[in-house]
Amino acid sequence: MYAKFRNLALGNPPHQHHRKVVGEGWLRAPFAQRLRKLRNNFLQRLLLLLGQILGQSLFAKLNFSFAALDLGHAIAVKAKVGVGNIYSYFPSKLHLLYEIYRPWFEGWLIDVEAQVRTARGPRKKLQRLIVSLWHDFPAVNPGLANSLMEALASNHANPRKPDDLLQWTEQRLTAILKGILPPDRMHWLENNALSHILLMAQDGFVINYRWGDVRAIEAVAETMTGALLGSTGTVSRVGDPRM
Repeated sequence: MYAKFRNLALGNPPHQHHRKVVGEGWLRAPFAQRLRKLRNNFLQRLLLLLGQILGQSLFAKLNFSFAALDLGHAIAVKAKVGVGNIYSYFPSKLHLLYEIYRPWFEGWLIDVEAQVRTARGPRKKLQRLIVSLWHDFPAVNPGLANSLMEALASNHANPRKPDDLLQWTEQRLTAILKGILPPDRMHWLENNALSHILLMAQDGFVINYRWGDVRAIEAVAETMTGALLGSTGTVSRVGDPRM
């Protein structure tokens, strides 16, 4: 049910199975029930849009604490609705955060893909990708970049996360890396292994950025590129970390 609501809220077309079931149920449902369903779908999309705007703005301005900020309450106050309306559509604060975080992150990564495509040669492409992941990402919105890590760390672990964003991102990165790595290194991409490593390292860079550790990222990217593609023989020194 939540997945169907999410697709409707984001404007995604429902699966064929959902179209058939919803269509038949729609014809059989009384008028008042159909009207209520329309209202609920509209309200959910409105709350989600407001949440994305308000959430991204709050995270940009605050030293964000997922535990301290009741985002659902903040959205409810802005929309002049009860908090129960928010969490009747989103099962938890973590689900709501994913709905705010994912569109922002997907848009950001699509922009990165375009930047990598315009870079000339495998070495420049890989350096652009690494700088984007490890430096530009936390710089765009430090609060939002930290929010998902804090949220996942503070929630009880379940058999699976409420969103497949990590798997989606790994697949996108693997597709980018296929156009960069030489044939003898393609095995690094099996099971999205290299993409997974880059994303796990990204979390550390996000935390360090928040603490002001912004050492020479170009040198870091050059070192990593040399490790993956082979060194050119000249590697810049990495600046000292701020303690």
